[in-house]
Amino acid sequence: MKKINSALAAGAVVILGLAAEAAEPSRPDADHAFAKRTHSGIPSIAASAKSGRLWCTWYGGPTPTEDQNNYAILATSADGGDTWKEVWCVDPDAKGPRRAFDPQVWAAPDGSLLWSWTDRDGSA
Repeated sequence: MKKINSALAAGAVVILGLAAEAAEPSRPDADHAFAKRTHSGIPSIAASAKSGRLWCTWYGGPTPTEDQNNYAILATSADGGDTWKEVWCVDPDAKGPRRAFDPQVWAAPDGSLLWSWTDRDGSA
């Protein structure tokens, strides 16, 4: 498992990619825009104990079903969920064969947020 420590302006995030060669997260770009997503699934949400900031993650992709094009998104809200900003994306290799799926967020007792996902070859 690869562990990547990152800091967002909104707070500390520990990012855990569940694969020996897990993809590095990046900022979402035009290829990951909401308008290009045709499916999404497996959402997870957590709230920061200190600030009440909400964090949500899910996977999605540009094709109609789950496949090698899946990627994971991490979004945050500072206003109780009225507005959201997508801040991180994990897309192992764009059009496959690797995919990111089943992301989870967890607010740890120390106040940090843990974000994890599974990253593997989509053919298996």
